[in-house]
Amino acid sequence: MRSAKSNWLAQRITAIILIPLTFWFLYFIMEIISYNHNQVLYFFKSSTNGFLFMLMLALMIYHGKLGLQIIIEDYVSNNLLQKRIIYLINFLSLVLFFVSLISILTIKYLY
Repeated sequence: MRSAKSNWLAQRITAIILIPLTFWFLYFIMEIISYNHNQVLYFFKSSTNGFLFMLMLALMIYHGKLGLQIIIEDYVSNNLLQKRIIYLINFLSLVLFFVSLISILTIKYLY
């Protein structure tokens, strides 16, 4: 496991990066509301928009994983249970990341 200091720093860095990405997404989500299906696909096919959206998703997943890990370390006293829950969180985070990546790549290259 990583040290508490590196987890704290990673959470702060991801939070700082997520602030402008979230504003970017909120700005464009207001625009996307009026789009039809093809226009939404075209929006996410754009290299810039697809990259920024995937970066935002990846950082959100990682930031959430770090937060959940800290909660488990602080409030679960049984070490074996703690390790199993953290393993499950790590596994589910990876699955969520790869499902997100496959979804974005599917939009970009299959539609």
